[in-house]
Amino acid sequence: MRLARTIVACGLLALVGLFCAGSTSWAEQPRVVVRIGVQPNILPDVILRARKTLESKYGDRYDFQWIDTTHAGAAIEAMVAGSMDITDAAALPLIQAAERGLKIWAVADSIGDVVGIAVRTDSGIQSPSDLAGKTLAYPGKGSLQYALIELALAGTNVKLSDLKLVRAGFADMPLLIKRKAIDGFSGAEPFLSYVLADGEAKLLFRPSSVLQQKEGTMIVGAIGVRSEFAKAHPDALKAFLTEFQNASRSIKSDPDGAAEIFSGVFPGVVTKNSFNYAVNHGLVYFKDVKPRKEDWQKFIEFSNKAGLTKIDDPAAFLERFLHPEFAADQ
Repeated sequence: MRLARTIVACGLLALVGLFCAGSTSWAEQPRVVVRIGVQPNILPDVILRARKTLESKYGDRYDFQWIDTTHAGAAIEAMVAGSMDITDAAALPLIQAAERGLKIWAVADSIGDVVGIAVRTDSGIQSPSDLAGKTLAYPGKGSLQYALIELALAGTNVKLSDLKLVRAGFADMPLLIKRKAIDGFSGAEPFLSYVLADGEAKLLFRPSSVLQQKEGTMIVGAIGVRSEFAKAHPDALKAFLTEFQNASRSIKSDPDGAAEIFSGVFPGVVTKNSFNYAVNHGLVYFKDVKPRKEDWQKFIEFSNKAGLTKIDDPAAFLERFLHPEFAADQ
């Protein structure tokens, strides 16, 4: 009997040892690193970063690293190089990247009409047809702003070569307007509304003037992800998208609170006045960020017609590129 008890006790101790060893092994597993590209713009992910929402809710599982990037082209290059996992970028460059065979997926709609072309009020420019011989600032090729100029010129007799294009960072564009060093810029919020709200510039072109897909606007921004990361860490991606959607909704429900955060991130540029101007003059934050193929097919058909893409079978392309399964249903 004593021998039997000893054997049972030893067995239990062995099981406890195995359990503890297993627990230690699990605890020592490295946390998943999630590298998120963020642009200098009034985007929901800027709110997430400022509030440290992801870190406070999921910091026990994931190590979130925020990477500053200038525009979509730079973010896509970083994703292709494997140094960035997720980014909030312009939809068109993401489509063009996937068209070239790069392994990037679109997993959520981000924002509408966050970009546009502004020109000085004293520039004499009344329409895109007046842009010949004028100087426009833009962030660089591969950016949506570059494509935006092409869109604005479509249907006119003005060619890109008729303009003087100068590269500039988003934050520098309003300063160039004030100094009258440029006639206008193809830029993004909050820097558009910074010069529009005080009357120094006027809006020449917004994407929604040529296409509306969702909530009366063009889906200008989207969440792009490396396909390898999405396959390996779907739960991390879903967590990010859940909080991204919550942030987008919070901006809609509390614009003053969002303006306060954005003004801290962009001091001297974003004010309550300029932010309210933006949301009242076209900028759209989506309540539902889940992407729908019918919306994106409209975009691709339009970009094909405009000569920005050459996708023979948009439906088949979207089967590979658009992945709505990671975003929660509304």
